[in-house]
Amino acid sequence: MVSAMEDERLISSPAAARQLGVHESRVRALAAKGRLGARKIAGRWVFDPDALTHEIETSRQDGRPLNPRNAFALLFIASDEEPKWIRGDVRSRLRRRLRQSSLADQLPRIRSRARRHDFRASDAALRTIRRDADFVKSGVSAARKYGADISALNILEGYYPERKLDEAVYRFALRRVPEERANLVLHGLVPGVPVKGRAVMPSAVVAADLLESGDQRTRRAGQRLLRSITER
Repeated sequence: MVSAMEDERLISSPAAARQLGVHESRVRALAAKGRLGARKIAGRWVFDPDALTHEIETSRQDGRPLNPRNAFALLFIASDEEPKWIRGDVRSRLRRRLRQSSLADQLPRIRSRARRHDFRASDAALRTIRRDADFVKSGVSAARKYGADISALNILEGYYPERKLDEAVYRFALRRVPEERANLVLHGLVPGVPVKGRAVMPSAVVAADLLESGDQRTRRAGQRLLRSITER
């Protein structure tokens, strides 16, 4: 339930669209995906101004976005892992990119690596997906492995092949919900990134997922993890 104080801070779809500099239909589409701190009141979308500010900050582009395979490769390199699925000359360019600018500066360019899906799922669905060999933990589900100060035992987050997402939605009757109501966060994994069999994603992938959350505490944990990676 939204308190009176919270209600006064929320803004409308047209106001959110003006703040982001996009069409109102784009704002509503993002809201339906659980982005922008959106919720429906009396059938209308309203938005949290703090979440909109976060969206603006993280959406700033520094050049063109990397394609998903190269975005993952850059994060693997930042994690001191070798992305053997891409050519050696591409790996060299990505290493040079990381030497020339910080990993933090690259974050806007690697948001293209996967689409995030926020769901409400049953306990049975969570157990089945967690055991699936194609599921790889990340974000809040992998943060503790790398010493990040965040714990969300009631949320399962990780990467899952895009080709299996529709099947999972149908099989488990997954409901798309705003981020704050989700207990299952799936990042759609594109073909060509061989991570099957891993328990968790590399540290830089986990940090990037934490930093793209709409939750301030989760983002702070991501910032600390990112600093620990870049200071190694």
